Amino acid sequence: MRHETSRLVGGVGGRGGCTACAVLGSVPGDQGWSVGQGHGGTLARGREALLRPLRGANCRPAPRGWERGRRGPTGGFFSEMSLSLRFADLFAGIGGFRLAFERAGGECVYANERDKWACEVYRGHFGAGELEECDIRDVEGLPGVDLVTGGWPCQDLSVAGKREGLSGARSGLFWEMMRLVRGAKPQWVVFENVPGLLSSQRGRDFGEVLGALDECGYDACWRVLDARHFGVPQRRRRVFIVGGLRGRGGDPAEVLFEPEGCEGDFTPGEGGGEDIACAIGSRVGQHPPQAATFIIDQDPMAVRRLLPVECERLQGFPDGWTEGVSDTQRYKALGNAVCVPVVEWIARRLVEQGA
Repeated sequence: MRHETSRLVGGVGGRGGCTACAVLGSVPGDQGWSVGQGHGGTLARGREALLRPLRGANCRPAPRGWERGRRGPTGGFFSEMSLSLRFADLFAGIGGFRLAFERAGGECVYANERDKWACEVYRGHFGAGELEECDIRDVEGLPGVDLVTGGWPCQDLSVAGKREGLSGARSGLFWEMMRLVRGAKPQWVVFENVPGLLSSQRGRDFGEVLGALDECGYDACWRVLDARHFGVPQRRRRVFIVGGLRGRGGDPAEVLFEPEGCEGDFTPGEGGGEDIACAIGSRVGQHPPQAATFIIDQDPMAVRRLLPVECERLQGFPDGWTEGVSDTQRYKALGNAVCVPVVEWIARRLVEQGA
């Protein structure tokens, strides 16, 4: 399996990094690393950070100035009273995270989403029992869970937006998600967002994300994964962050990285081709539509827009997953969703950590 690694994972504005990434206790604040510099609190303790590179024959040395720390404890993470992974699904959308983790054997005990039409699709597949349809700012707390998942809004982080970052009204909802994590203290967190998170505010926003996890007691590992390497013909690169609660969880690096994947990664510009679609967005059904949402039928020769069912396939959902709402809402929901096979790969590796 091929994935992009150190080019976007080792840090922002720094000197590069270990090919297999690093698990951070806090954010490095010196040696040329711009993430989190000048942001006080936990982020200011950067030179105390511990670098724990993934074991593997093909890992390059870590940047100078980083201390090498011992690997964190490994072992099970399931609740003592539960035989399955209990998780909360925040920013649930149409259920991509839930579908993936339930396929891996997890049990959703709480979900939150505010979009009316996304909630309609979600309830159509999972029922209304766990779903709370409201603004995340109105959620008082979470039940006892082993894991919290969330792909918070990306509009203020995307390179196509105004880039207001975590201070923006939409992407700033990250702090509401962390408020709930701080109260619930799950043993794992799995977050997702666009690669623009890494460069937002010259990397300071990503530093804030890692700093917030550190303050809550989590070691964190991040990686950019491309959907085209997971069985779907779509080039869709997203940042995934896995955090493990110190002293209770396993090793996040062993969830996101596999030694056998260190060789043969695509270099920039390689891979893809005419059989790989560009990433679909939430504006697929709007006018004027995104150019990347058109395809060419060769027999007969014609240019047309992607059908909703084709977008479902590109995102790894079963055919007809979003039926029952308008095509405009189907396109929007699918553009905002996670790619299910990517999350399922993470879910199965995370479950293996608790075996």
